[in-house]
Amino acid sequence: MILGVEDVAAVLAVPLLPGPTFLPLFELEPVILEKLDEKELAIYSNCVLFFLFLSFYRLMDCYIEPSLTEPGVKYFMKETLKQCQEKKIKFYYFWANIGFFALFISILASLLVWKQKTKKTKEEKIEDRVKQRKYILEKIQHLQEKKKKEQNMIITNLPKFESEFELMHKKYYQI
Repeated sequence: MILGVEDVAAVLAVPLLPGPTFLPLFELEPVILEKLDEKELAIYSNCVLFFLFLSFYRLMDCYIEPSLTEPGVKYFMKETLKQCQEKKIKFYYFWANIGFFALFISILASLLVWKQKTKKTKEEKIEDRVKQRKYILEKIQHLQEKKKKEQNMIITNLPKFESEFELMHKKYYQI
């Protein structure tokens, strides 16, 4: 029969409640001690020593750390400070969000105003179209004149004579 901590506590009639307890050292009845082998006896003695240590530790714990406040005061103060921190964070986030929203609206408004001011009028749009058409027509005329010049240079429609040296230089300078 192996004894556990609960069994030893039951045999010794010691409650397993938190707080300081005094563990009386009772010997087990000789009939029970005779039934225990060496391992179970070692477990029993270790349990008794453990309960003695636990009782002493709980007893000394009450006297070692004197407290100037009631037990609930620390908890109350800690929870109150947590709530204050949460309120402070909510407050800062609220105003930060308001500020970012105002910044976003002001940037958006300034972009819209700038686009409105730089928008071209109907007259300016017409002038731009006229300039584009004029530019395209000038390019077409320039290409037509260039083509005419090439055709006028060759009156007889004979192929041009170009030496290999000239061809080589033309290819070299085209690159």
